[in-house]
Amino acid sequence: MFRNKRQGVELTVNTVIIFALAILIVLVLAFIIMGGFSNWNKGTDCNNQGGKCVPLTGPDSGCPDDKPITSAYSCTGADAGKRCCISMGG
Repeated sequence: MFRNKRQGVELTVNTVIIFALAILIVLVLAFIIMGGFSNWNKGTDCNNQGGKCVPLTGPDSGCPDDKPITSAYSCTGADAGKRCCISMGG
């Protein structure tokens, strides 16, 4: 008798969990479809952060005086393969 009641409760909990996961998946897909990730790389792009991309080797490979710090921001597009130099303030 108690066994049947417990199975009913477990079924309800499982149903709620599956429903919550389904809603989460639908929201993520809607976010992607609506272009929510179009600005994803702008947060780590060197030029968008006020940095300057310089070559890794050669005469112009050093960071300029106004942006003396090498950062982890990424150089993309035509600047791909270069390193990012930023100013002291970020």
